[in-house]
Amino acid sequence: MQIEGTVGSVFSESRKNRYSTATFPAIRIVGRTATYRYLDWFPDPDRIHRLVEAGDKVRFLSDTPDGNRWIWHLEKDGKVIVSYDEVFAAVRSNRGIDPYLAAGLLVAGLIGSWFYVRSKLRRPVFPTTQDDSILQNRSTP
Repeated sequence: MQIEGTVGSVFSESRKNRYSTATFPAIRIVGRTATYRYLDWFPDPDRIHRLVEAGDKVRFLSDTPDGNRWIWHLEKDGKVIVSYDEVFAAVRSNRGIDPYLAAGLLVAGLIGSWFYVRSKLRRPVFPTTQDDSILQNRSTP
């Protein structure tokens, strides 16, 4: 969705996970209630703070209304600040390895668990030769 307007404010937001906190720029447009975000792992997020300020006329692409409201392309006064290709390449590379890594770790974990359980619960179904000799020694008076 293409959005045009005057920047009401540029500020920092943060998101937390179990291991760290990341800070990234966010923009509010005059007359809109939504906040549009340029995430920390997108290319050069600091340029938003350096190049965009309240009162600037901007036009950008965002994945609204049902999306995350990420800024995919940003222009200020007709000049490209953030290109769609840059953001798309970052998103594609970020998502490219994760499913394969997760699937690989899952398979490795399942195989490891199977071997562990098998080694702990493994009992011979049929008596072995050693078991036969133990049984014979017990039966002899």
